[in-house]
Parts: sequence; structure tokens; C-alpha cells
Amino acid sequence: RSDGVCAWCVPPREGRSTGGDQPQVEASVQAKFSSIARGELLPIAVTLTHRNGFHTWPVEGHADLGPDFEFAVLTEVDLRDDAPEWATVKHALQLPELYQATVADPTGAQPTVKKPTYADTAVFYLPVTIADDAPLGEQTITIALARGRNRR
Repeated sequence: RSDGVCAWCVPPREGRSTGGDQPQVEASVQAKFSSIARGELLPIAVTLTHRNGFHTWPVEGHADLGPDFEFAVLTEVDLRDDAPEWATVKHALQLPELYQATVADPTGAQPTVKKPTYADTAVFYLPVTIADDAPLGEQTITIALARGRNRR
């Protein structure tokens, strides 16, 4: 369409969190559409692929880790702080299923405990709304994927 705004996340952006010779977690970002009209919703998939035995902590509010895990650095998926004003997230982030991982017990009462995490392949869907007055032509939307602040 001639009134389309192109949100280019193709090819997917990729990042890695490394541990040793292999990445612990690989991340990729993929927009559902390579172009979109003003005023429409652009679903963006953010995929975390965890190496066997590794996990990331859940997004704030997705699971209760309990007071003993206040140190946990939670996952954050959102538009970057410097995102253009015409791109906003008005709907809730769609979250992947949680996986009960065996982790060290920080209290020392027992060697390990089970806690909810993201593991294997975890896909987040970020619903980005494109404003009616967004500029025409090719545009870029940058996604922030971070290990967020701890809960303290």
C-alpha cells in the first residue's frame, strides 16, 4: 500500500549471551510483516533459544519467585527508550510458557529448588501499534531485550 510504514526487522537481529565456547542464550527478533499501514498493529516476535541446562528469569509479574530470589535479574522485552513516538506498545506482551528449572537454593536449606524460568525456545510477542501519523517510507523500530533490574 502506498500509505505503508515499513518496520524493518528483517533479517532478524541476533544477540548472544556467552558462557565458554558456546552461547548460553541466543536471541532473535522478527517482525510479522515487512511493511504495514499507519494505524495498524505490528506483532514482533522475540525468540530466546537457551542452551540445554540454561535458563532466563521470567518477566516481572509473570511468576512469583518468592523473597529468597530477590537477586534474580528479570527478563525485559520492550521498545527501546529511544523508540520513535509513532511506535507504541498499548497491549500486553504475550509471554512464553514457564519451565520449572532446578536451581540452587539461595537459603542453603536444601541443595536445589524448582523455580519458574524460561528455557529451551521461549517466544515473546510484542504488539507494536503504528500511529496514524507515522512517517511514510522505510523506518526502523529497535527492540530492547535485556536482563532487567533485580527485584530489590
